[in-house]
Amino acid sequence: MIKQNLKLILRSLWRKRIYSLIILLSLTVGFVCSNILISFLVFETNTDTFHTNRVKTFQIFSNDPFGDKRLIPFIPNYFPAYLTSNYAEVENVCQISNVDGVIIEKSTDKFDDFKVLSVDSSFFTLFDFPLLHGRKDKCLEPDRIVLSRDKALTLFGYTDVVGNLLTVSTSDTTRDLIVSAVVNRTIENSHLNFDILVHHSTFPGKGNGGGATYALLTNADARESLVKKINDDIQRPGLVGQGKTDYFFNPLAESYFNTDNKLGYMKTRNPMFLSVGYIVCGLVLFIAGFNFINLFLLSWQNRKKEIGIKKTLRGTREGLFSFS
Repeated sequence: MIKQNLKLILRSLWRKRIYSLIILLSLTVGFVCSNILISFLVFETNTDTFHTNRVKTFQIFSNDPFGDKRLIPFIPNYFPAYLTSNYAEVENVCQISNVDGVIIEKSTDKFDDFKVLSVDSSFFTLFDFPLLHGRKDKCLEPDRIVLSRDKALTLFGYTDVVGNLLTVSTSDTTRDLIVSAVVNRTIENSHLNFDILVHHSTFPGKGNGGGATYALLTNADARESLVKKINDDIQRPGLVGQGKTDYFFNPLAESYFNTDNKLGYMKTRNPMFLSVGYIVCGLVLFIAGFNFINLFLLSWQNRKKEIGIKKTLRGTREGLFSFS
């Protein structure tokens, strides 16, 4: 019975093959496009979810002291010490800043287009960027340098470069640094974008006095009470003086979707983009479903007489929709 019904369906579609082809092509294109779009949206939504401590990690923002309603991701370099010294809820802090004007030398080759970040030694405690080579515990020391996989290939032509020497220069400092680790590509997306990592003490004074700051709390539920304690402290430091700056702790998962993150080493995505993407995906699926209905109606178009005869003969409801 199934084989017979399938033959009748195919014959009916073949009689209207041009319309059938158009509808089937639109169905195929619609489902392919929606699958691609859904995959992209899922990839974007899962940004920074590969970090083990993501639930307890928060990016710190401050209000604009000049009256703008937007938040500021730049936190002064003295604020991390204030946090760890005064609040037991803060397990660790990592501050990240950009180092401009860096030249990397290897043999006779020079590179000045690498994105170099100055970070605390706690960087790999908060962020689980996978290492292709090297160890996380001692890779961020004053005489060390961490490369991304792509830049290791650019500099050496291969990735197992731990122990190799690189000459790194700024406008007033030149240092020979040992490659201590190579960061592998992440399967999931991250809002942090870098080619090289060095410790703050490698180039002191080159971090512009602060940067993006992240706090690892002992318990994620302690965030609200901690923020209240900080903002109630009249001695809290700030850009415009003590007790004049309010601070906010935003979950790490929201950093990618926070348009206030305007620092050069951060990638951001407007949440409205994802909302529009889901709406478009819904419309594509709706159109594809509508075309499927058209395809079904097309297969029944040539059976009007047959259905009429069955109704005259008082056929059952199941009989009206069968091909026998």
